[in-house]
Amino acid sequence: MKVGLGTDVGGGTSFSIFQTMNDAYKISQLQGQNLSSLKAFYLATLGGAKSLSR
Repeated sequence: MKVGLGTDVGGGTSFSIFQTMNDAYKISQLQGQNLSSLKAFYLATLGGAKSLSR
């Protein structure tokens, strides 16, 4: 499964990708998993772009 992070007000409460990364970190902690800041930044940039490719 390809995964990326993105933001828009229709799907969240903020335009800030940094707030979205913070929320993703919190949710991963609630699920007993770890999301490093480097991985979150990757998913919000190049990882997100790669997840949209065919």
